[in-house]
Amino acid sequence: MSRSFHPATFIVTGLIWLFLSTAVGCALLLADAHGIGLSLDLRQVHGHAALVGGAIQIIMGLWFIPIAGERPRADSRPGIYFAINFGTVGMLLGFGIGQPLLVGAFSVLAIGAMLALFKHIPSHAALNIPRGLTRWWYGTALTALSLGLALGEGMAWKLVPHEHLGWVKVAHAHLTVVGFMLLALIGLTYWLLPAITESLQFHAVWTRIIWLVMPLGAIILAFGLAASSFVSQISGGILLMLGVGLYACDLARQRIRDEYGRFPRAVPLLRIAGGYLGITALSGIALAVNALWLPPPVRIGQWHLLAYAHLFYLGFAVHHLFGLLTGLLPLVLAKARSRSHKKRKPIHAELIALMERGTSIQLGILNLGIMGLVAMASLVWWVPLKSPLIPVAAWTSAALLLIPWPLFLFNAIVVLRTPARP
Repeated sequence: MSRSFHPATFIVTGLIWLFLSTAVGCALLLADAHGIGLSLDLRQVHGHAALVGGAIQIIMGLWFIPIAGERPRADSRPGIYFAINFGTVGMLLGFGIGQPLLVGAFSVLAIGAMLALFKHIPSHAALNIPRGLTRWWYGTALTALSLGLALGEGMAWKLVPHEHLGWVKVAHAHLTVVGFMLLALIGLTYWLLPAITESLQFHAVWTRIIWLVMPLGAIILAFGLAASSFVSQISGGILLMLGVGLYACDLARQRIRDEYGRFPRAVPLLRIAGGYLGITALSGIALAVNALWLPPPVRIGQWHLLAYAHLFYLGFAVHHLFGLLTGLLPLVLAKARSRSHKKRKPIHAELIALMERGTSIQLGILNLGIMGLVAMASLVWWVPLKSPLIPVAAWTSAALLLIPWPLFLFNAIVVLRTPARP
């Protein structure tokens, strides 16, 4: 019988991929700031390393975590782990050498690994969410992922006519990111956060509204972006804003405490992620309105779109992942090391202290890096592209964005390697 891989293996590997992709992204940022032209394929390497090897692999690790009272998500066997990582390596190699057929061939491995998420859909029985809403939420997320991956395969195998490449690229990106990643992260928060805290009680009516409107908003937004329909983009954005607003208010209104009476460090990370998500949604609506005029009243260039995209990736997704992992890794490891609640408490407390070391520093540096990206994009409106302020802002932002990853990864590895007490 093959040996199962602990979900933490997926999580740590995903963090390494995110760190490597951030390094590539910072190199691209600095090259742009100095007017150095790099291959467009490097942007594909950066994006797919962050999304497939990083974020989606961490989501898979969280999906596989068994929590008391829930059936484990799936058998996290070596085949799944090696498929997503070998698939990612092959895809990036194909992008790097400009061979789309190689990208298509290796992405089949990554797609096969992701299909493991279909095996067990969370029930959320503790939240009293109707089974139909649960199926609607995760069904939409996984269907969006499948459609996004299918469009990516079509482009890799050159099955998409050139005249349709524009909307196919947009649909591929937004189905995967908005349709899957957004819904998966928020859904996993509803499933996993109550395990971290003792006092958390999600608002029953708000929760049902969120679970109804956000998948619908994601579908309408993805269609609107692919079809260049302003009405659909605004309608989808408003529905997502409604869900995001209720979700953020539900987290903000509660005085959350863990079983030790402490305020978990995971909670502010999740609240900040919700704030960034709201800002991203508002910015997207503003971009859609701005595009109604020709020429648009506000000039939007490559760096503005870069800053907008990273408000979601770094502002929402990374804060969200850091928040969930900060609270969950100590809990899961403590439960694995002792079945006795009395014996587990000191182990859990020790692991929490190790995992939360330097959280405030990581949080501050990461947010300064994000603000640096936004500031650099804003500078383009006020100073010439050859101004020395642009490289200074780029170097500052790149340095700040690189620092949090090794700090967080170091804490995670220390927690995983802390020996069990006899």
